[in-house]
Amino acid sequence: TVLNVVTGQPVRKARITLTPVQGGEPILAAADAHGKYALADLAPGKYSLMAGHDGYTDQRYGAKRPGEEQKGEQLELTAGSVKADVDLKLTPLGAIMGFVRDEDGDPVRQVDVALLAYAYSRSGKKLQIRQDVQTDALGEYRFFDVPSGPYYLRAKPVSAQAPGTGQPGEAYAAVYYPNSPQQSGAGAVELTPGQEQRGIDFVLHRVPISFIRGRVIPPAGGTHCMATLGAGADELQPFNDVAGSLAFATFVNISENMAVDMASPGSRPTGNDNKFEFRNVPMGDHTLNGRCAVGKQQFTTKMPIQLDAGGLDNVELHPVGPSTITGQVRLEGESKSKLTDARVFVGQSDGESFFIEGNSESAEGKIAEDGTFSLRDLSAEIYHVNVSAPDGLYVK
Repeated sequence: TVLNVVTGQPVRKARITLTPVQGGEPILAAADAHGKYALADLAPGKYSLMAGHDGYTDQRYGAKRPGEEQKGEQLELTAGSVKADVDLKLTPLGAIMGFVRDEDGDPVRQVDVALLAYAYSRSGKKLQIRQDVQTDALGEYRFFDVPSGPYYLRAKPVSAQAPGTGQPGEAYAAVYYPNSPQQSGAGAVELTPGQEQRGIDFVLHRVPISFIRGRVIPPAGGTHCMATLGAGADELQPFNDVAGSLAFATFVNISENMAVDMASPGSRPTGNDNKFEFRNVPMGDHTLNGRCAVGKQQFTTKMPIQLDAGGLDNVELHPVGPSTITGQVRLEGESKSKLTDARVFVGQSDGESFFIEGNSESAEGKIAEDGTFSLRDLSAEIYHVNVSAPDGLYVK
């Protein structure tokens, strides 16, 4: 029988998957209206058993905690044997919902609300984004199919996502639940299995605004120059629940036409004089970026700024050309794996990575037989360089 671990009630129509350990096609079945299932005429051997259902965490037989697919027990069948009372208990997923309003109690639409949880990354234990949604026309948001545990929430209005894009005279700062502009003041929301946490509401507060004016100084042959204003410090990264999964974030060999198409809401294409202006920018820490296209290459620069009531005028951005990172991956000990099976990748953080496959046909970034590699056409930035090891190897 498949049961709800919280209520003890049967879970009807649960999906049953029996997989031969030694390989072969999995055997599929469904629980009936009473949560009961039976699998007959099975060949002798070892199997792993899994149950699942929408709105529940998948559960493997013998696993101590929900979702631990690699820590279950195997079922061994001999000729003529019968395994009875092989029950599986599914843990229901929960939900968190609330409203985002302004100081006058009016709903605020299109606010980005992020569901955060602590996770380990290469740089330590940090808050990472598990899910993110936008508020609707009523200012309401909802996260569903959320596993139990402690969570933190952040509401980020448009003026905080892309400074300088709000209505004239208006700007709202990002806020962590219950009412903090910084991560350090965020309060945990404890979610139990199957629970619906309602009333997790936010109130957005107007913040003082200022301006930034300046000019992008184009390199020789530079065209399609652009200035971009990014949100301030305290940024978060997406959560990778698959080890080694990567998101592409570094662009190489961009054409001149693409340079314009990539404009974000916080971008300002410069005019013939290469000047730019950002108005209604919340005071505080921000990042100013400049880029120009030189042929098929992108010249870029990044400048951290601190904006006060006096604003910033006559700012100059000097984009520089792409760079190359070279290095070597070495193999210690004996292994059947090849260095060319490894992956070398760079990123601005753990959640934003650009990788080049070891068996890439491109000469740029290819990992040679002796382990040497070259990562080319990288924009000016602080990078983390990492290697993803093949099966049977780990990074020392």
